Amino acid sequence: MRLLVTVVDPQGDGPRCQDVLLETDARTTLGDVADDLRRCIGCTDEHLGFRAEGRLLEPSLLLGEPPLLRGAVLTLARPSTPGMPLPTEAVVRLEVVGGPGAGGVVRLGRGLHVVGRSGGCAVRLEDGTVSRHHLELSVSSTGVAARDLSPTNGSSMDAVPVGCEPRPFLPGSRLRVGSTTLTHRVVPMVPGASTVSEGIRHVHRPPRFMTQPSISEIEFPRRPAKPERNRLPMIAALVPMLLSALLSVVLRSPVMMLFALLTPGMLLGQWWSDRRQGRVSHRRRLIEHARELQRAESALRVALEREHTERHAEAPDLALVAAVVGALDARLWERRPVDRDHLALRLGVGAREPRTRVAGDPADRPELPSLDVPSSCA
Repeated sequence: MRLLVTVVDPQGDGPRCQDVLLETDARTTLGDVADDLRRCIGCTDEHLGFRAEGRLLEPSLLLGEPPLLRGAVLTLARPSTPGMPLPTEAVVRLEVVGGPGAGGVVRLGRGLHVVGRSGGCAVRLEDGTVSRHHLELSVSSTGVAARDLSPTNGSSMDAVPVGCEPRPFLPGSRLRVGSTTLTHRVVPMVPGASTVSEGIRHVHRPPRFMTQPSISEIEFPRRPAKPERNRLPMIAALVPMLLSALLSVVLRSPVMMLFALLTPGMLLGQWWSDRRQGRVSHRRRLIEHARELQRAESALRVALEREHTERHAEAPDLALVAAVVGALDARLWERRPVDRDHLALRLGVGAREPRTRVAGDPADRPELPSLDVPSSCA
């Protein structure tokens, strides 16, 4: 059995990293080759063990069994420097998903943590647009809050300025600090089904059912037209009045004058009623239009938020990719040559036109904002 492993000594005087090819059988343990591995990186302390995947390895572990597989990284387990304070228990996994340090991860415990360029900051960013003490993060049992420390360039969270008052930093929100984007989230990991044979992990890839990107179209209501203004029927009112006056003179009957006044009064009353009913009906249609417009705007916000989430999931950031690799999540092997995103490469995040479309009256149809989403090339 041939295994190629990498031995790392982060604090030694010799080579920090060395690839080693091991030719062993199925009964060889880590303890059998430990001295040889230490000598490869110039270490003579036979009491030092090895770590892999974040845990101390027992010398009795068989080579070819997890985590001692082909491609394993073995780090020399040197003791911690005396006098160093023990780190507090990490409760938040702060990820750098955009900017110069994309892919970085900082684990924060409870308390106050300063973000900036200064060497004394708990979260130090190598970003020239970030102030020395830019932002303060407060981690407590109720969640995470952020507030600016009067930086030269103010921070923003989901495109809204943070300000100097503490503001909740919810999981999944994107905190923009200078040119750097930070987030914290809980991502469920499902290890891929695999078997190990002669130091090689064989992965059984589940089927992947790809769907076309969803494109929403939001219909905005048309503004109701103003009711036509009814004209007073002057001719229809004057003709009966003149005829009634003429009959009153011919027949010498004053009663006919009452008929002369009755017809114009009825026409005037009908005209006033129609005009009033038109105004009331128009106000009712305006109220209903305002409700439909509010529903359309709410649907548009939901569609843009869903598209924002989907497009970030289509091109995951470096921090998420590192977490997937570290957990050997099933997503690590899901892309196949026939998939449209097989060799897609994420270039960065920028303002792009949304896929969501709007239709309806141009007078009430809003301008679609640009979305801060990844750009990729294949």
